[in-house]
Amino acid sequence: MLKKIIRRFKLLTALEASVTALIGFLLGAWISHYLHAGSPLIGGLWAMISAVIIGHVNYREMLNNAKNRVLGTLIGVLISWIVFSFMGYHDESFFIGMLLSVMICAFFKLSLYRLSCITVAIIFAVSQVGGIYISPWVNASSRFLESCVGVAIALVLSGLIYFIRKRFDLTEPA
Repeated sequence: MLKKIIRRFKLLTALEASVTALIGFLLGAWISHYLHAGSPLIGGLWAMISAVIIGHVNYREMLNNAKNRVLGTLIGVLISWIVFSFMGYHDESFFIGMLLSVMICAFFKLSLYRLSCITVAIIFAVSQVGGIYISPWVNASSRFLESCVGVAIALVLSGLIYFIRKRFDLTEPA
């Protein structure tokens, strides 16, 4: 009876999503506060988004999603760091960063331009809130670290939930 309830309501999936989101947010906010006190909520949100986006699929797909998340974020981080370091945080530099994100991903035949562009947008947005200047290096490296933390949390928790499902025969219907 308990197994049917767990399966029917996808309780393990709900637990995995909730715990992943909470730990991702809290750890991301803590890291962001430690690196730059002006953006802990954005840091928490960014880590939580990374954790939730790659999860809740089979583990092989999750590893592929994790690789894509990290690589797409890395491209956006590097572009942001270079562009915002040379041009500052302006609408024009934001435009150039977005343009380069798509062009570089296209050149290397990577379908990661959305992640790269979102990363550029987040880094730009962080620079515009709070009225506190954050250097492009600190801003970009913080976002990369937060994204990697979210990915790591999702991988660890998903592995744990997978073990619990197998151990107690709690696989859920699709």
